[in-house]
Amino acid sequence: MLTFRRFLLMFPLCVFAACSPVQELKQASQHDTGSFADSLAAEYLGFSESEAEQGREAASEHFALKGLDAKKNGDVEPERPREWQMEATDDRDDLQGARRRLMQARTDFVKRVSSQSLARAQVLYDC
Repeated sequence: MLTFRRFLLMFPLCVFAACSPVQELKQASQHDTGSFADSLAAEYLGFSESEAEQGREAASEHFALKGLDAKKNGDVEPERPREWQMEATDDRDDLQGARRRLMQARTDFVKRVSSQSLARAQVLYDC
């Protein structure tokens, strides 16, 4: 009976772990069409797994959720430097300029850049 009780107590934890954003993104990424959204989701999955391996669970979950959003909604914008907690320095201006260039590339990506390269550039910017 004690074993059954332990099972009942542990079952919700196992279900929760199996339904983590990273696991959900892994499952969703099995159906890849080669689109920008799928490339972006795959890149976020790789970065999310890397963050998890380094013990940064909050960051891992954040980027897995961005990957899931890309899968579901087709697109996710890069991070916004103005929302980051950092001192107001020239670095913020540099990041804001890089974000503007990335957003421009996203606008013209069909004409100039492969979806996989653009997705990789966005995730590298975000990290």
